[in-house]
Amino acid sequence: MKKIIIGAGLLATLSGCASIIEGSTQKINVSTAPAALVSCEARNGRGSWAINAVPGPMEVKRSKTVLNVKCDSADYAGQIQDPADAEAWTFGNIIAGGPIGFAIDGATGAMFSYDDVITVPLVAKERPVAIVPQPVNPCMATVHNSNANYTELVNCGAIVLVSPATQSLVTAPVERK
Repeated sequence: MKKIIIGAGLLATLSGCASIIEGSTQKINVSTAPAALVSCEARNGRGSWAINAVPGPMEVKRSKTVLNVKCDSADYAGQIQDPADAEAWTFGNIIAGGPIGFAIDGATGAMFSYDDVITVPLVAKERPVAIVPQPVNPCMATVHNSNANYTELVNCGAIVLVSPATQSLVTAPVERK
């Protein structure tokens, strides 16, 4: 009987083994490629966490869901997904802790982990291009059957459309002999 009580106590102690050994949080290091001044947010099924100095450490709650890491700045943006992997302790829990340990580690997320280093690929943001109106060049005009500013336009090399009525404005009269 004494062995059964000791065995039950030992099993109760070992249940939730990953929760005890690994904990329900994990420290990950976030970096970017290319390296840039950005702020990042990580989000999974158990919450969201922010970091303003990248590269740097971020402590997140473990979860069975994907960890989404999104980084942003005035010049760059990027995101990456890191799927949760089962911890090695989980399999020891199945043998030593049984269903109680498995349930505890599953509920706390301790049976899962993310990559220790996460590098977020960044893409340069497109900047809107301002269209600056160009000043109107009086030399870039076309005159249709009018002699208004004709001399100025001809001096600029403007295109002048000539009709029979305005032919005398374009060519000098030819003397006939």
